[in-house]
Amino acid sequence: VFEVKNRSVHMEHEFGRPYQLGHHDHGDKPEDAHFEQAALRPGDVLVLGSDGLYDNLSDEDIADLITKTAGTTANKTNSTAAWSHALASSCARVLASHAFEASVNKTADTPYSRAATEFFDMVYSGGKRDDITVVVALAANPPKMNE
Repeated sequence: VFEVKNRSVHMEHEFGRPYQLGHHDHGDKPEDAHFEQAALRPGDVLVLGSDGLYDNLSDEDIADLITKTAGTTANKTNSTAAWSHALASSCARVLASHAFEASVNKTADTPYSRAATEFFDMVYSGGKRDDITVVVALAANPPKMNE
């Protein structure tokens, strides 16, 4: 069972206006980004995503989907590296797909709908249509160096 152990800060100038890298005058610069370090152990799953992912899926949704995907991604080879790659790839596809489904669902209870309800002091339901980017990586032991 996977669970969220660490989460970076939500980066936006104000509600509904996230940081956006860009070349135009109002674009945010790379040096505006939040920098964070976290210790990883072999088997940890790192999920990087755009607001299109995190506005439409909660941390609990993401952990549950990774747990289910890990349970159904069989190791069909003897290679841990090949299995890790297949699992990371499957998790990214599943997360992006579920985020998209939530984004177009007008009745979904999403992190964005809960935040919009609070921010606008009115009931808001449904997902938030947006670009959705997901990268998933699995931490592994470093390869042993031959001496």
